[in-house]
Amino acid sequence: MHHRTGAMVAAALFLTSCASMIDKPLASMVGQPIDAAISRFGFPTEEKTIAGHKVYRWVRNRSLQGNAMSCELNYEVDGAGTITRYSWEGQLAACQF
Repeated sequence: MHHRTGAMVAAALFLTSCASMIDKPLASMVGQPIDAAISRFGFPTEEKTIAGHKVYRWVRNRSLQGNAMSCELNYEVDGAGTITRYSWEGQLAACQF
């Protein structure tokens, strides 16, 4: 039982460190103009306004060893076009922006 718990803890720590590898570069864009994100990631897949907040969305679809994967990256900007918040969702392998 203790071996299984240890393996689960190790797996959770590994996934957390992988997620932080994605979070750090994405978080570094907060405070920069949206043009910096466009320069880095290319033109967004979509721009939309939700409840008065402008959101830029990038979607990546990849296939790895025959498995389809996707990732969505969202940056919210203020009225001056400065990135204020980000979020991402999807498989880690597809989220390598």
